[in-house]
Amino acid sequence: MKKSRSYSFDKKRFTQYSIGGLWFNHQKIEPEHPDLMGELDVPPVLLEDLIQQIQSRGKAKISIAAWQNKSKEGENYLTMTGKLPTPIAKTFIKNK
Repeated sequence: MKKSRSYSFDKKRFTQYSIGGLWFNHQKIEPEHPDLMGELDVPPVLLEDLIQQIQSRGKAKISIAAWQNKSKEGENYLTMTGKLPTPIAKTFIKNK
């Protein structure tokens, strides 16, 4: 039996946690260079939660969501947000 989870992304709630953006990497020269680059601001409340995760599990996880946007100059980019994962529904799928 395979278990899968789905997550809810509430944009109003995300702004309380973190927000950032990804833009096309116009300095990409080599194939291994990233296609997109950006930053994600991490507020203290999220950092504290991540530290607690690491202390209890040895690793931390952030759920990320992104929206396609276009700048005033016409450049496409992604706005992204991150928060602690919060499962809203669990679905159990039987393998045939």
